[in-house]
Amino acid sequence: IIPRLRITPNIFIVEKGDSLHVTGTDISLNDLTGKGALKTNVLRKMDGIWNSLAQEAATKSRQLSVASGLALVIQNSQRAVTLCRNYVIKQKKLNPVYRNLGMVYAQNPIWDIYNVIYYGDYNGKQKDTVREQINHAWLPFRNKNLKSSDLKSTIHDYRYAQNMIKDYSLRKIAEKHDFGALNDNTNLWKKYQYFKKRYTGLVREKLIAALILSAPRSNDIGICYSDAKKFLTQKNFKTALDLYCQSLPGTPAYNFTLLDSNKTAHHLADFKGKVLILDFWFTGCGNCRELTPKLRTVEEQFKNDPRILFDSISSATN
Repeated sequence: IIPRLRITPNIFIVEKGDSLHVTGTDISLNDLTGKGALKTNVLRKMDGIWNSLAQEAATKSRQLSVASGLALVIQNSQRAVTLCRNYVIKQKKLNPVYRNLGMVYAQNPIWDIYNVIYYGDYNGKQKDTVREQINHAWLPFRNKNLKSSDLKSTIHDYRYAQNMIKDYSLRKIAEKHDFGALNDNTNLWKKYQYFKKRYTGLVREKLIAALILSAPRSNDIGICYSDAKKFLTQKNFKTALDLYCQSLPGTPAYNFTLLDSNKTAHHLADFKGKVLILDFWFTGCGNCRELTPKLRTVEEQFKNDPRILFDSISSATN
């Protein structure tokens, strides 16, 4: 029984045979007890270390320039990684598999640096300073802590796969002064080709899936998706991408079934060959109310055109 609390699922590791007991309040959870609890408690402890130092850096950096704030975040990230690694090393009862995963998880504070740059407000001149910080402070830190042998853990840890994508973007800034690499909607195909050629097996599949799933605004997500389907072997990755990309232009729409006010069922297939405009709304939506009279004007213009249909769907109905 889990208390009524928004629980971050990526700090829970549960496997067959575990029997976890969760106690706490709406504000916080106690350490888990029961069989298999240790591995989750270790991750939660590291998460607390990381969040504490990240919050400290975020508070102090608000009064600083992007470059100075970045330097502070790098410094606190180094402290967090060191503390997390030392904590994992002391967990002698932890299964070696989960100790390795814990050491990988301990690297997560590195990626706070990416977020500072991604969301930072800085001009062209400041970019030179930011790049200098990346080259002289972040890269040595990154190269010391990110071990190629840890790559196998990306099979199990989705966040680690996401972090590898952020790593690509930061290195492009350091090497090419390419701040555009931070964006999801530019050069996704270039990123895709990098991971496709550089990695193999399950690691590649996890990285490719994470790349596509993390780029909802990309202009070339369709070509990446089409190519990935040719070599993905893992059913769960393929299913996730199929569901995620089902709204891409050119993809067949879901053949819905909806009831009208007379309880008559209508299917998307019934409207084949027509232009169908779907208006989703609910009674508490102010923007919906503003749109309604404008949409009625458009409907009036096309009321005699049998090729065009308007369908108004209220999500407030049961």
